Amino acid sequence: MVSLAMYLGVMGKPTEMGLIIAACSISIAFLNLDRIQKFKGAGFEAEMRQAVEEAHATVEQLRTLAATSTESTLTTLMSGNFFDGTTLDHRLSMHDKLVECLQHFGVSQKQIDEARHMWNKGVGVIYHRAICQALADRKERNIVNLDATPERIAAAKGFQELLKFERWDAPSSQEMRAFIQVKGLLTEQISELLSDYAYFEKTGRIKRREVFVTL
Repeated sequence: MVSLAMYLGVMGKPTEMGLIIAACSISIAFLNLDRIQKFKGAGFEAEMRQAVEEAHATVEQLRTLAATSTESTLTTLMSGNFFDGTTLDHRLSMHDKLVECLQHFGVSQKQIDEARHMWNKGVGVIYHRAICQALADRKERNIVNLDATPERIAAAKGFQELLKFERWDAPSSQEMRAFIQVKGLLTEQISELLSDYAYFEKTGRIKRREVFVTL
């Protein structure tokens, strides 16, 4: 392009030469977006470095905003599960879509984990609730099994006291298993639920979704 400008100058075509010089200036500026602070030539002026840095800062601010908004949304989404409302299956689908959006926006895994913090605690509460019902030998969530043994009823009461619901602080899967083993009430159903919970603690993913949505 520079050679062409020189040629047009020799040929006595100043207008065409000026256009080529302007094109050269713009090309050089855009080829060095990440390096130049300020470029000026042929009527073209660019302060690219600052623009790029400001753009990066704005994108990071948007990612932070998205993560913070998602944290609030997921917490509300999970809390609604404890007071009826839409199904748990639907809430899981909404969770997955929100996390997928964060990943699409380039939000860091650390930010995503922070946004999911209360959601994950809520999942622990759900597993605790399901295991407590299994301990009490309940067939329906809100219906007491009058045929349950006194040992099971007492164990379920003690197990329930392990949960600090006001903070959504459920015991870990290991703590749950240890408590139930001491009581001698570890059934196959409870063992599978504990394994599912341990898998979630490790991976952040639901192992048997078709079972979890019924808890």
